[in-house]
Amino acid sequence: MQPTFITGANAKINIAGVTVGFCNDVQYQINVKHISTQILGAYESSSIEPVSYSVMGGFSVIRYARGIDSNVPNLSSSGNGIGSIGNGSNNNKIHDSFDPSQLKYASFFELVIYQKRPNTTIPVARIRDCRIISSTTYLTKKNVMVQTFQFMGRYVDEDSFLAFSSSAALGEQ
Repeated sequence: MQPTFITGANAKINIAGVTVGFCNDVQYQINVKHISTQILGAYESSSIEPVSYSVMGGFSVIRYARGIDSNVPNLSSSGNGIGSIGNGSNNNKIHDSFDPSQLKYASFFELVIYQKRPNTTIPVARIRDCRIISSTTYLTKKNVMVQTFQFMGRYVDEDSFLAFSSSAALGEQ
Protein backbone atom coordinates (compact mmCIF):
# COMPACT_ATOMS: atom_id res chain seq x y z
CA MET A 1 0.00 0.00 0.00
CA GLN A 2 1.40 3.40 -0.96
CA PRO A 3 1.64 6.04 1.75
CA THR A 4 -0.74 8.97 1.45
CA PHE A 5 0.75 12.20 2.73
CA ILE A 6 -1.42 14.71 4.53
CA THR A 7 -1.46 17.94 2.57
CA GLY A 8 -3.69 20.97 2.43
CA ALA A 9 -5.09 19.68 -0.84
CA ASN A 10 -6.45 16.52 0.80
CA ALA A 11 -7.33 17.90 4.25
CA LYS A 12 -10.70 18.98 5.59
CA ILE A 13 -11.13 21.19 8.67
CA ASN A 14 -14.18 20.74 10.87
CA ILE A 15 -14.89 23.26 13.64
CA ALA A 16 -17.74 22.71 16.10
CA GLY A 17 -19.30 20.15 13.78
CA VAL A 18 -19.15 22.38 10.69
CA THR A 19 -16.78 21.86 7.78
CA VAL A 20 -15.22 25.27 7.25
CA GLY A 21 -15.11 26.30 3.60
CA PHE A 22 -11.99 28.09 2.43
CA CYS A 23 -10.06 27.40 5.63
CA ASN A 24 -6.63 27.88 4.14
CA ASP A 25 -4.44 26.93 7.09
CA VAL A 26 -4.49 25.54 10.59
CA GLN A 27 -1.70 25.08 13.10
CA TYR A 28 -1.47 23.95 16.69
CA GLN A 29 1.21 23.52 19.29
CA ILE A 30 1.28 21.38 22.41
CA ASN A 31 3.23 23.01 25.24
CA VAL A 32 4.43 21.10 28.27
CA LYS A 33 6.05 23.51 30.70
CA HIS A 34 8.81 22.06 32.88
CA ILE A 35 10.81 23.28 35.83
CA SER A 36 14.10 21.99 37.15
CA THR A 37 14.22 21.05 40.80
CA GLN A 38 17.28 21.97 42.83
CA ILE A 39 18.90 20.41 45.85
CA LEU A 40 20.45 22.79 48.33
CA GLY A 41 24.21 22.85 47.76
CA ALA A 42 24.08 21.29 44.26
CA TYR A 43 24.65 23.33 41.11
CA GLU A 44 22.88 21.02 38.72
CA SER A 45 19.20 20.11 38.60
CA SER A 46 18.18 17.01 40.46
CA SER A 47 15.32 16.44 37.99
CA ILE A 48 13.15 18.16 35.41
CA GLU A 49 9.44 17.97 36.19
CA PRO A 50 6.37 18.83 34.10
CA VAL A 51 4.14 21.49 35.65
CA SER A 52 1.54 22.30 32.96
CA TYR A 53 0.10 21.19 29.63
CA SER A 54 -1.57 23.55 27.17
CA VAL A 55 -2.58 23.71 23.54
CA MET A 56 -2.40 26.85 21.40
CA GLY A 57 -3.16 27.25 17.73
CA GLY A 58 -4.82 29.16 14.98
CA PHE A 59 -6.61 28.90 11.67
CA SER A 60 -7.28 31.26 8.78
CA VAL A 61 -10.40 31.53 6.68
CA ILE A 62 -10.68 33.20 3.29
CA ARG A 63 -13.94 35.06 3.75
CA TYR A 64 -16.94 35.28 1.51
CA ALA A 65 -20.02 37.31 2.39
CA ARG A 66 -23.54 36.22 3.21
CA GLY A 67 -26.20 36.36 0.52
CA ILE A 68 -24.04 34.54 -2.04
CA ASP A 69 -25.81 33.06 -5.07
CA SER A 70 -27.30 29.77 -3.90
CA ASN A 71 -26.52 28.19 -7.29
CA VAL A 72 -22.85 28.00 -6.35
CA PRO A 73 -22.30 24.45 -5.06
CA ASN A 74 -21.10 23.81 -1.47
CA LEU A 75 -21.33 27.45 -0.35
CA SER A 76 -23.55 28.56 2.49
CA SER A 77 -25.81 31.54 1.81
CA SER A 78 -25.05 32.73 5.37
CA GLY A 79 -21.36 33.22 4.50
CA ASN A 80 -18.42 31.68 6.31
CA GLY A 81 -17.80 34.21 9.07
CA ILE A 82 -17.27 33.07 12.65
CA GLY A 83 -20.96 33.71 13.36
CA SER A 84 -21.93 30.97 10.89
CA ILE A 85 -19.66 28.35 12.47
CA GLY A 86 -21.27 26.21 15.14
CA ASN A 87 -24.52 28.13 15.02
CA GLY A 88 -26.67 25.18 14.07
CA SER A 89 -28.38 22.38 15.92
CA ASN A 90 -25.44 21.88 18.30
CA ASN A 91 -26.14 25.37 19.73
CA ASN A 92 -22.42 26.11 19.81
CA LYS A 93 -21.94 29.88 19.83
CA ILE A 94 -18.27 30.43 19.06
CA HIS A 95 -18.92 34.01 17.97
CA ASP A 96 -19.89 34.93 21.55
CA SER A 97 -16.12 35.06 22.16
CA PHE A 98 -16.22 38.50 20.46
CA ASP A 99 -19.31 39.98 22.09
CA PRO A 100 -18.44 41.53 25.49
CA SER A 101 -22.02 41.06 26.69
CA GLN A 102 -21.86 37.33 25.89
CA LEU A 103 -18.29 36.35 26.85
CA LYS A 104 -19.41 34.18 29.74
CA TYR A 105 -21.67 32.23 27.34
CA ALA A 106 -19.01 31.56 24.70
CA SER A 107 -18.81 27.87 23.91
CA PHE A 108 -16.01 25.38 23.85
CA PHE A 109 -15.62 23.63 20.52
CA GLU A 110 -13.67 20.85 18.84
CA LEU A 111 -11.42 21.36 15.86
CA VAL A 112 -10.88 18.20 13.80
CA ILE A 113 -8.47 17.79 10.90
CA TYR A 114 -9.45 15.06 8.45
CA GLN A 115 -7.64 13.53 5.53
CA LYS A 116 -9.91 13.12 2.53
CA ARG A 117 -9.74 9.68 0.90
CA PRO A 118 -11.86 8.26 -1.90
CA ASN A 119 -15.36 7.79 -0.44
CA THR A 120 -14.29 8.54 3.15
CA THR A 121 -12.48 10.86 5.55
CA ILE A 122 -9.98 9.79 8.21
CA PRO A 123 -9.51 11.89 11.37
CA VAL A 124 -5.87 12.89 11.80
CA ALA A 125 -6.03 15.28 14.77
CA ARG A 126 -8.73 16.39 17.18
CA ILE A 127 -8.24 19.41 19.42
CA ARG A 128 -10.74 19.33 22.27
CA ASP A 129 -12.23 22.03 24.50
CA CYS A 130 -11.09 25.00 22.41
CA ARG A 131 -11.95 28.65 22.88
CA ILE A 132 -11.21 31.49 20.47
CA ILE A 133 -8.88 34.03 22.11
CA SER A 134 -8.19 36.47 19.27
CA SER A 135 -9.10 37.39 15.73
CA THR A 136 -7.28 39.37 13.05
CA THR A 137 -8.81 40.43 9.74
CA TYR A 138 -6.56 41.27 6.82
CA LEU A 139 -7.75 42.94 3.63
CA THR A 140 -5.72 44.64 0.94
CA LYS A 141 -6.75 46.22 -2.33
CA LYS A 142 -5.47 43.34 -4.48
CA ASN A 143 -6.25 40.36 -2.24
CA VAL A 144 -9.18 38.59 -0.63
CA MET A 145 -10.20 39.16 2.98
CA VAL A 146 -8.58 36.67 5.35
CA GLN A 147 -9.58 36.24 8.98
CA THR A 148 -7.13 34.56 11.33
CA PHE A 149 -8.31 33.14 14.64
CA GLN A 150 -6.14 32.09 17.56
CA PHE A 151 -7.43 29.54 20.05
CA MET A 152 -6.51 27.73 23.24
CA GLY A 153 -7.46 24.11 23.78
CA ARG A 154 -7.23 21.60 26.58
CA TYR A 155 -6.24 18.38 24.77
CA VAL A 156 -4.96 17.14 21.41
CA ASP A 157 -5.64 13.63 20.13
CA GLU A 158 -3.84 12.52 16.99
CA ASP A 159 -4.13 9.36 14.95
CA SER A 160 -1.04 8.06 16.76
CA PHE A 161 -1.95 8.95 20.40
CA LEU A 162 -4.75 10.11 22.70
CA ALA A 163 -4.47 12.69 25.49
CA PHE A 164 -6.22 12.06 28.79
CA SER A 165 -6.84 14.23 31.83
CA SER A 166 -4.06 14.14 34.41
CA SER A 167 -6.68 13.46 37.10
CA ALA A 168 -7.77 10.37 35.09
CA ALA A 169 -4.20 9.08 35.35
CA LEU A 170 -4.53 9.32 39.13
CA GLY A 171 -7.78 7.32 39.10
CA GLU A 172 -9.96 10.38 39.76
CA GLN A 173 -13.02 11.41 37.77
